[in-house]
Amino acid sequence: MKPKSHITIEPGLKISAQMDAEPSEEDFSFARQMGVVYAVAWCSPDNASPKYYRH
Repeated sequence: MKPKSHITIEPGLKISAQMDAEPSEEDFSFARQMGVVYAVAWCSPDNASPKYYRH
């Protein structure tokens, strides 16, 4: 069984930035200037729910 994805990502190595759970526009701007296309955001267990990510 192949997992379904809502986005298509080209194969190969990806460079990402680990960002705060609620990054500022300055954080995004810095990542873009560094050529980063992908980001990973970590949050506390209290906020680890679909409801939190939809706001």
